[in-house]
Amino acid sequence: MNRILIPTLGVCGWKQWLGDPEKHWKRGHSALELAASWEAATKAKRGIPTEVVKLLDQQSQTKNALLLLAIPEHKVAIPGGGFPSQTDLWALLNNGNNLISLAIEGKAGEPFGEKIDKWQKGNPKDNNLENSVANRNTRLEGLCKILQLPTVGIGHLYYQLLHRTASAILEAERFGAKQAVMIIQSFEKKDHYADFEQFATALGATGTAKEKLLAIRPRTDGLTLWIGWTDCNCLSDEEFAKLPIC
Repeated sequence: MNRILIPTLGVCGWKQWLGDPEKHWKRGHSALELAASWEAATKAKRGIPTEVVKLLDQQSQTKNALLLLAIPEHKVAIPGGGFPSQTDLWALLNNGNNLISLAIEGKAGEPFGEKIDKWQKGNPKDNNLENSVANRNTRLEGLCKILQLPTVGIGHLYYQLLHRTASAILEAERFGAKQAVMIIQSFEKKDHYADFEQFATALGATGTAKEKLLAIRPRTDGLTLWIGWTDCNCLSDEEFAKLPIC
């Protein structure tokens, strides 16, 4: 994986890293709206969208955080063979007391993919390592170890939420951060929040995570994991037109 990064020149700098650029690069879709949200925030003192700031400022460990760097479509190697987890946006923050690893998952009404029960079955007829049952079992065990979750009784949860959250933890460890945060930035009123809340509960969070940043049960490695959900408005056409588009 190349570790030399080039800053974006505007919103279009995000498009090239999408799995299907033509399908997902449209107004109202999460990929473009997330890019617009964060590019607009580059003009703000803290470099972070207002809605995300409101969540971070709820907790002393993440309050007053400033953006150090952000990487769109950031790939993080996760246990087992096959594809890495490709986080919509990963950011490293600093609030003067803590380094913070922040994983952002953008949504605009899209579901969280497959439930673990279905995903774990893989495809026995496919020789691709990514789809093998053995590799998926290895991957699930590895992700559960990172998240400090049991491997049984979680089939109703969504696999995507596991590896996105694990990515925040893995990057926290890599950069020496003691705070790992995973936030859903939703741009659509019709959402899948109930699925996210099930995941939060399984991790040990108490209370609703909508417009809240919740701490997960104490971990054994000294790292604090936080998760949250924020509803965001898409930029207006006038606001969008003011962004650098390249």
